[in-house]
Amino acid sequence: MEVTPSSRPTVHPGTGDILGQERACRQLWAALASDRLHHCYLFEGPSGVGKATVALRLAMAANCEASPSSGAPCAHCATCQAIAAGRHPDVIELTPDPEQASGTITIEQARELLRRLSLHRHSARRRFVLVDPVDLVRVEAVNALLKTLEEPPEATGFILVTARTASLLPTVISRSLRVRFRAVEQPTLAGWLAAKGIAEPERLARLALGSPGRALELAGGRLAALEGARAALLDALGAGPRGLLTWIEPLTAAPRSAWEPRVGLCLDVLELLLRDATCCATGRAGEVLDPAQREVAERWGTQLWPGGLRRMDEALEQARARLLLNITPRLVMEALLTALAVELG
Repeated sequence: MEVTPSSRPTVHPGTGDILGQERACRQLWAALASDRLHHCYLFEGPSGVGKATVALRLAMAANCEASPSSGAPCAHCATCQAIAAGRHPDVIELTPDPEQASGTITIEQARELLRRLSLHRHSARRRFVLVDPVDLVRVEAVNALLKTLEEPPEATGFILVTARTASLLPTVISRSLRVRFRAVEQPTLAGWLAAKGIAEPERLARLALGSPGRALELAGGRLAALEGARAALLDALGAGPRGLLTWIEPLTAAPRSAWEPRVGLCLDVLELLLRDATCCATGRAGEVLDPAQREVAERWGTQLWPGGLRRMDEALEQARARLLLNITPRLVMEALLTALAVELG
């Protein structure tokens, strides 16, 4: 799973518990074994496939006290425990500032990072800076970090984590060695879920789109939340323009901590419906993620194909980008859902 404020990766020796990322791990651990780690990695791939977990395990492996030559962190020494818990002074995790309404990584955070990097390492053999997600670093903060990304201090390396490589500045990508993390194949993911005793493993694996982290979130209650959000969205779309705008107002009510999860669910529901509508419109109804909503997907596919689906995919991506820029969520959602209502006739 990805690192979040409330859920960190479990402490585990080696990488055997990280599903489906053997190729990326072989590449990284081979570089570690030969003392040829790159100074700046870009870990790219879908959310929830283990990018942040691998980043922390690599930092543990590079600094483990008990097995420094094996390449597999012991997960028990003080250094491994401190890194896994986010308490090691030489493994710096740069994440969005919780005090900022924008939910971004700010210039102030970048300057503080540069100050810390100007100091000597505390105790680690190799210092790591984990930026997660790097696509939320503000432009002025990126510019402040560029020189250090290219020429970090001795025995210091960056790991940049993202699920949205296309949104990164070329200057960031050009300074990084890209490591691709892939979606896990559906049968593999379903078997993994079943082994954990999780109900409906095939359905969850299908809806998770190859993401173990997302599958666990769905099993933990997000699936029920998505179903509720989908029902509410479809009802609002059927209530006419006034009803739709009335529904959007409480959906986007401040503060950000309240509206962000509600709006995020709505956007995820819309993304799934548009994907299934595309499958139906292109003769791939068997690939629909949620067969229970096939009737809606078929109707949307008929009404939106081809131009409407393309325009709505673009509008959805634009809405996500505008929310990251801290544009008023009510205006963003009114524009997006009004456009959808018009496309649906």
